[in-house]
Amino acid sequence: MMKLPPLHTYIAILALLAIPLFLYSSALPNAFVWDDEEQVVNNPAIQDIHNLPLIFTGSTFSTGGGGLAGSFYRPLVTASYLLSYQLWGTDPWGYHLLQILLHTINTVLVFWILRYLFLVDAKSEDNHATNVWLAFFLAIIFAIHPTHVESVAYVGSIGDVLAGFFALASFALLLKGVREHRIQSHFLWGSIAVGAIGLFAKENAAMIFPIALSYLFFFSHSSKKTLTSYFTGTVIAVAMYLMARLLLARISFGGAPLSPIAEAGFSERLLTIPLELVRYMTLFFFPTYLSVSQHFVVSSLFTAEFLIPVTLLVFIGLLAWRLREIFVDMEKRIFFFGIAWLLFGLLPVLNIAIPLYMTVAERWLYFPMIGALIALGAILTTLARHITTTQAHGIALAIAGIILLCFSLRTTIRIGDWHNGLSLFGHDAQITENSFDLENNYGTELFRVGRFAEAETHFEKSIALQPAWAISRNNLGAIYSHKGDTAHAEEEYRASIAIGNYYLAYENLAGLLIREKRFDEARTLVAQALQVLPSNKNLITLSSSLQESDN
Repeated sequence: MMKLPPLHTYIAILALLAIPLFLYSSALPNAFVWDDEEQVVNNPAIQDIHNLPLIFTGSTFSTGGGGLAGSFYRPLVTASYLLSYQLWGTDPWGYHLLQILLHTINTVLVFWILRYLFLVDAKSEDNHATNVWLAFFLAIIFAIHPTHVESVAYVGSIGDVLAGFFALASFALLLKGVREHRIQSHFLWGSIAVGAIGLFAKENAAMIFPIALSYLFFFSHSSKKTLTSYFTGTVIAVAMYLMARLLLARISFGGAPLSPIAEAGFSERLLTIPLELVRYMTLFFFPTYLSVSQHFVVSSLFTAEFLIPVTLLVFIGLLAWRLREIFVDMEKRIFFFGIAWLLFGLLPVLNIAIPLYMTVAERWLYFPMIGALIALGAILTTLARHITTTQAHGIALAIAGIILLCFSLRTTIRIGDWHNGLSLFGHDAQITENSFDLENNYGTELFRVGRFAEAETHFEKSIALQPAWAISRNNLGAIYSHKGDTAHAEEEYRASIAIGNYYLAYENLAGLLIREKRFDEARTLVAQALQVLPSNKNLITLSSSLQESDN
């Protein structure tokens, strides 16, 4: 493979460092939103550096005094919060900066990987330069794509960017070690080790292992011994992660029972897959409809929601199969490798074996998108061979410029949506229907700015969509309490406690009982709450106050 001219290297890398930093600089003043409150703002585990060993024994969410809990096992995510807290406290600026820097590094890694793949078969200096700038163009798309705003501007989604870094670094090490269709053993084992670290940022990072195996099989013509060694190493890496998760932290792979897709049966989840795939394709090519909460379920074979996506996917599949006839051998392999990357990347988020808390999420496209870019690069490489006139080159450059400009503008607008919870949920609630969590989140933000009547409407919608969610029941109780309707407030607080032992419901109900001078009931409640939430500072303070009043 020919060496990349130094000028091309410096120009490309400097531009790829500057573009995401400049574009996402507008996210630096943004506030904490959504799960940031439970993972950062109200999380005592990140406030003391000595808690570093403890984060490997729990989830990422603070439970208001019950330790770290939840279905996530992502200790590197919590470690990143702990590090940022030591530097910035609860100033969101520093957390955003770290995430933007990671995304910038990932952009450079994407460029390096794409450049490597497209230059393998470059026959001339002209082909070399063309393929370099093709990799550069695709890396810019990765850097500025509007769907990545949720991954980069949302502090709670640092796991996607962090896992992406380790997965990309793992694959880059593998490529670096390939020499004349053989891979040096220290690069192979280094690649496995880096990929294994990524599992502790987000479990989806495991998909880099089958992706790398696909590359070794189809591109490097590796020996059976090399393939066996890599496969064995990945099995060991995944086993170590599973031992830490299941035995040390005791966190299973249970789904999210409240989401519509999780409540659906297995057959319904299978029927929903075609629509999920089409939604992700739409997000890639036409990222206009962006929302933090996308819930839907396809329940029948004989509906447009199933038949139209299946027809479209069959058509695309047949078209891709015909495209193989115009590809040269290397382009063909790159194209189908990109498709494999895309499908492996999406596999964990298609709600097949383990249903998730959403049907589709923009941040789940962060890593799979690289596969789509690889496949797109193979198509563009083929087109470039047939574009010979200066006029055609000019048209192609103009189209590329328009695409980049449109994506940049859409990303800038979306970053503005993420300015704070009120702007984000207010925008998304207008374009998204039947989202129980979005209705609740928007109601919470309205409550905080004193728009109580509007907040009440959204809490009621949330409960109607999902009656078994503790948070919205507590929040409606807070509305009743504000209105002076203590009977209904108490009813909602107790419902919230019965559903999920929600810490704010305990605190709010205890406060209500004290205001009504029902001290015996308050003592009983606080004692019950402290059995579940032994480290809750507010409940401990209430318990002390009640004991003093008793004396």
